[in-house]
Amino acid sequence: MYKSIPIYLFFAGSIIISASAFGEDNATINQVAEVKTMEDGSYVNMQGYIVEKLDDESYNFQDSTGNILLLINDEDWNAESITSKDLVEVQGEVRNGWTDVEVKAEQVSKYTPRLKKQLSQK
Repeated sequence: MYKSIPIYLFFAGSIIISASAFGEDNATINQVAEVKTMEDGSYVNMQGYIVEKLDDESYNFQDSTGNILLLINDEDWNAESITSKDLVEVQGEVRNGWTDVEVKAEQVSKYTPRLKKQLSQK
């Protein structure tokens, strides 16, 4: 009986660690000021506003800490209609240029609180 207790505790601990490490609620939100100091190729998750379209695939993204150039291909929009008043989530990659830093978006979507997303999927 006592020999099996450590095994149960090991599996219980593994399940708790796995659930917390891979859960959506634990995603780190990077602010623009932080993103501007990150290394080239770093993956980021930002929340803020797309305040201006600069050209075909270039946008001005803003959060409470500043603005950054955001590059978005048509397929990265998730077919959503987004205005400058919509809070959005952006997942992407940092690109350091000679004079500035930009983010190449991999996914752009309207922000929806995690609980609301989970309830709508059921």
